[in-house]
Amino acid sequence: MKPKRKVVLLSLGGVVGTLFLGAVSGAGKMLTTDLWPSLRPLVSTAWTWTLELFTWLAQPVAFPLWSFIVALLVVVGVIGFLGLVAASFSSDLNAANAKFDPELPPLNESARQVLAVIAIHGGRNEGLYLSQIPSTAGLSQLVYEGAMDVLYHWNLISISYSNWGDQVSLSALGRAYVLHPQSPLAWVVKSA
Repeated sequence: MKPKRKVVLLSLGGVVGTLFLGAVSGAGKMLTTDLWPSLRPLVSTAWTWTLELFTWLAQPVAFPLWSFIVALLVVVGVIGFLGLVAASFSSDLNAANAKFDPELPPLNESARQVLAVIAIHGGRNEGLYLSQIPSTAGLSQLVYEGAMDVLYHWNLISISYSNWGDQVSLSALGRAYVLHPQSPLAWVVKSA
């Protein structure tokens, strides 16, 4: 459970507990000072029934009857606790599920074009140099740089720097994007 949720639950429990105790003490004061004399017969009847219930629960049997109520309360408490735990894990499970089945990041046409060039030519043994991409993709330098910024932002590419020239290849997320069944670059897989 997240710390913020714990604080809210504890605060809410404290407020409800305070209101309940205030209501009980106020009702007790009204009944003892005779502010509601018409309620006195109802209270005495309820008190009599309560005492009879406790007498019945305390009857000697193999084990006391009140233990059934305690067992029921324990079961309800455990179910409630498990429900809270399941609710707190649901957001974590949704986040983990999103990692296994990621949504496709929104790429513009130039970013898709550059990613297709990297997917087609970057898988070869010699690699694809960054300087080759604008001419291969047929893009101006500004459009190429903007597309690379988008791809780098979404972690779809991996750049390895060297003295002979910087090479680019698809990252794991980039390969997942190209291989995703709903990818707009599914044609790259079919043409390879």
